Amino acid sequence: MGTRMRWVQIVMAIVLCAGCGDSGPPAVEVDGQTQSQWKKQLESHDAGKRAEAYSALAKFENPPIDLIAKGLDDKRVRGREAAMGALGEIGEPASAHAKTLASYIEKDPAGFDKKQCRRLRTAAMKAIGGMGQPGFKAVAHLIVSRDPKLRARAAYTIRPLLGTLEDPVATLTRLIEDESAVVRRQAVLGLGAWGKGSRRASTLLLEALDDDDHGVVQEAAKALGAIGGRADHEGRALADKLYVHQAGIRASAVYGLGLMGEEAEPFLKSVADLAANDNKRVVRIQAALAHFRIGGGTEVAMPELSSGLECGDKGLCRDALRAIAAIGGPAHGAVAVVIPLLDDPDLSRHAVAALGAIGPAAADALPKLEKVAASSGDKALKEEAAKAVAAIQKP
Repeated sequence: MGTRMRWVQIVMAIVLCAGCGDSGPPAVEVDGQTQSQWKKQLESHDAGKRAEAYSALAKFENPPIDLIAKGLDDKRVRGREAAMGALGEIGEPASAHAKTLASYIEKDPAGFDKKQCRRLRTAAMKAIGGMGQPGFKAVAHLIVSRDPKLRARAAYTIRPLLGTLEDPVATLTRLIEDESAVVRRQAVLGLGAWGKGSRRASTLLLEALDDDDHGVVQEAAKALGAIGGRADHEGRALADKLYVHQAGIRASAVYGLGLMGEEAEPFLKSVADLAANDNKRVVRIQAALAHFRIGGGTEVAMPELSSGLECGDKGLCRDALRAIAAIGGPAHGAVAVVIPLLDDPDLSRHAVAALGAIGPAAADALPKLEKVAASSGDKALKEEAAKAVAAIQKP
């Protein structure tokens, strides 16, 4: 009897110990909470908390898509916008809701003012843009709509989807021949984003350089540079636009040549002439950046870009800061001029990006950047400043 009792005690001890150890893998968390906790947060009366929950739920390996989609009926713009963004992040698995999202492109929802409707429409278009071919199918009918606004919105929406289509050029050809300049402009942007290496895309963009609308011509020039080409063909077409009357077209053409890089070397002298002598600073700034990108070094670029930072025009200062960020380390001579711009709320983000791109040579900017990273009230700016500090301190 004593032996039997001892065996019973041993078995019971083993059973009890089995529950004392590892009880299984811990629940997966995203941003500090489990999926169940984020689902619970969707019940909050605070739209900001609901928005946070929609965004977090999209990050789980198996997101609750249908639950997130209920946010498309959220009574507040912030919540509804976040639900759209979450569905877009999930992508094609959430494409069953693409038609509902497309309805925001066709018609403004009731209960929201014009500004709020515009926000929701933009969020819906971006979400559909992440859904692959099903996303394209949800808006394909709008491409042939009689309403030019709807055609323009459809053209914007499909730009990220072009790579999923068997023949994107066929769709873009229809759009680039549209009677609406807004639609044609969106088609050109699509060609620039997708058409690298495509002769058909290049042909369409070359034709767009002669469009009646200056905005279309400007976007075509930049897109042509982005997809690349030959100096004696695409390069020559862009070079022919360097001395037209419209400054915007000159700036876009020289920007496009810069994107072609060394392929545009035959036009380096013309680009240098533009950087030194054009009567519009916006053109000189773009020409300075192009001269560097083509292979001309910093001797032409930096004097004009440094001067642009001190011109007092914030739009031109932004252009110069973007150019410096594109040049990166070789633009270290501009550090002293860039640092004071960290105090300008309209330019600080661009200044942070420029200093981060310059890297270790921007060490003199560390005290101010560290202050921005520690105390700025702008969360995004704080994050960018922290990244810039890390880039500068990188050995």
